[in-house]
Amino acid sequence: MKALTTALTTIALAFSASAMAGSTAEVEKEQAMDTLVKKLTMSCYRNREGDRLFVGAVETVRFCRSAAKQTVAAAFEQKGVELASVSQQQAGESIN
Repeated sequence: MKALTTALTTIALAFSASAMAGSTAEVEKEQAMDTLVKKLTMSCYRNREGDRLFVGAVETVRFCRSAAKQTVAAAFEQKGVELASVSQQQAGESIN
């Protein structure tokens, strides 16, 4: 029984490692986004003392987290659009 458990654990770890190896850039991007979301959420929460008193701390955190996620997602999307447009401009200049 112990051998079966060890074999299944080894297989699970190997599968997990292979899945993680291909997505290092994605993981780094998600970590950066999470860090920004946390910072923006806390900044929003600190600046909304009135909302905390009237609506409650939990609802204020939910609102701030939602707003922060939308802001960060839009910023990363815009950055991707900017990078794509810059690469197209550089490609157009190299042709001319």
